[in-house]
Amino acid sequence: MKQPSILVIDIGTTLIKVSLFDFRCRLVDKVCGRQNEFSHETPFDAEACWREVATCSRQLAARNPACRIVVVGVTGFMHSVVALDRMGRPLPILVPAATVRECFEHMLTEIHFERIYEVTGSRLDTTSVPPWLMAFRRRSPNTFSEITAILPVKDFIRHRLTSEMATDEIDACGTMLYSVHHRRWDADLISYCGLREGMLPPILHCTSRGGTVTPAVAEALHIPAGIPVSVGGGDDIEIIGCGALGDQAICEHVGSTGSFLMHTQTASPDPKFRLELYPAVDAGKWVLGGSCSNVTRALDWFLKHSVYTRDGGVDWNRVQGDLPVALGRLDSDRPLFLPYVHGERAPFWNPDLTAKWLWLRNCHTSADLLLSVIEGVCFSLRSIFDVYKELGIQIDSICSSGGLNDIDAARLRATVYGTTIRQLKCADPTSFAAAAIALCSIGELSDPQEAAAWLEFEPEIEPMPEWEALLDQRFELFSEATAEMLAKPRGLNRKQSGNRQDWDC
Repeated sequence: MKQPSILVIDIGTTLIKVSLFDFRCRLVDKVCGRQNEFSHETPFDAEACWREVATCSRQLAARNPACRIVVVGVTGFMHSVVALDRMGRPLPILVPAATVRECFEHMLTEIHFERIYEVTGSRLDTTSVPPWLMAFRRRSPNTFSEITAILPVKDFIRHRLTSEMATDEIDACGTMLYSVHHRRWDADLISYCGLREGMLPPILHCTSRGGTVTPAVAEALHIPAGIPVSVGGGDDIEIIGCGALGDQAICEHVGSTGSFLMHTQTASPDPKFRLELYPAVDAGKWVLGGSCSNVTRALDWFLKHSVYTRDGGVDWNRVQGDLPVALGRLDSDRPLFLPYVHGERAPFWNPDLTAKWLWLRNCHTSADLLLSVIEGVCFSLRSIFDVYKELGIQIDSICSSGGLNDIDAARLRATVYGTTIRQLKCADPTSFAAAAIALCSIGELSDPQEAAAWLEFEPEIEPMPEWEALLDQRFELFSEATAEMLAKPRGLNRKQSGNRQDWDC
């Protein structure tokens, strides 16, 4: 007898994951595909992504003949949309970053970020959907006029699976075309971007059914026709899959970018606009979160341009060997790194911040530079973490997932935060959450949070008391250097101070 299974499609910014889960959300098998890293200058290639999904699904089906797929779950990266023409085809969109920046600044002038934050719960940025749509309209008005529908990324995938249009509240909020407190599309923002409200999909709960797999798609993906597809949620559903469900637990994601997500009972935004407010999967509850732009993206940048890359690939054995050596001589006479290779979002919201080393001397080694980059990433994450403390929110434990956990730096982060970290044994909490949501859509669970009882964790990672005073002192210096850069005129890339030089990268 074949084992009933859940097919989960998870669209990341660089990686496409198609997985099989059993009915206790245990991973059975997974196939990964690649796509070009998403940015607004090299936008999401929806057709290429769909072809990769089909390829991965066929491989997964061939490897698991004993599995019987009965439902499909979908999730994907947020803050981006796919524009469709009247035939349902993705429109080719390439918008120069300079034009997006102009539209971003124009929008701030006409509406102001405080008003946008009040309506959407989100902080407008150069990566946000509204300025991107405005730039598209300005640069390609004829193509823009062909738009008949706008879908978040995961909803485009479900549309291909089912031919149905829908989204969930989390992804709707990520478009910044959604009134977070009224829980509906915002007509004024939609009109401001040159769209009509009918171009946006119906908003359903993530556990609802969003159609069934069509026969043509079933043949292409080698899955059964007619099985249900859950509406699913944007990738902030990770908060369920990481197990951060208690009142004093927070979800930490340390992948290409970094995020903290925490459940809250009330829709209380950050009065200083640093954190963002999202609807939770649990109806009537909320998530308060903040994301930074540089975690493994900053580390990958450093590794690519350092002695740690050899013959076109990263020498991870050398990385894993050098890091504990550098941690073993943790002291104040080390370079300090500001990791803003891609500007920064929370808590500073400044795309003009740049990466920078301070106090670099000829005695420093590649291991010292490696540690400085990882430490800088930890400090940028703490800059968000401390906002929760400032808001009077008690945090007793951190539930963590993401690629930075693949290197031995969790104890450093725990000490920087002053808080215990729990790492999942399951390395894929977003797909796990999508599987739990899919089970709800077919009545196997009444609430996706019930699946948290099936999660397993590694032993808790405690802060190192002997590191705390030094790291607190260095974090203060990091914060002062960041504040100085925030006050610096845009475009100044190098300064000289005394007998040492501080370089912006």
